Amino acid sequence: MKLPFCLFLLVLCSTGQATVYHVRVYTSTYSGAGTDGNVQIKIHGDNGVTPATYLDNPGCDDFEKGSVDNFTVEAEDVGNIRGVEIRNDESGWHLEKVGIKVGDQPGYREFTYSYWVDANTWLRLPRNLDV
Repeated sequence: MKLPFCLFLLVLCSTGQATVYHVRVYTSTYSGAGTDGNVQIKIHGDNGVTPATYLDNPGCDDFEKGSVDNFTVEAEDVGNIRGVEIRNDESGWHLEKVGIKVGDQPGYREFTYSYWVDANTWLRLPRNLDV
């Protein structure tokens, strides 16, 4: 019996069980702090980094002034969280901080920024994060 080609690729490419990362993004309360841009994140750990993932809650106006937005990212386990990289394709977003929680583990690991984010530039949190 031959396996369907797509099933074969799924088995071939599967290298591990997905880990659920809960991502919490805080936009500051400064005037003009929000953005309608496309925001992406990479999560860094002791064992690697997740692929860049767009953060979007369909039907919601994410990243508005003073908002706290929650997202779920599924990726391979990267181990103990060391930091994040985040980018926005528009300038004019004032990011307060980013929190990451792994699966059902208690508490968020938070990375504070509290500055304006440049467009199309990967921002490292903490700033001394080795990539």
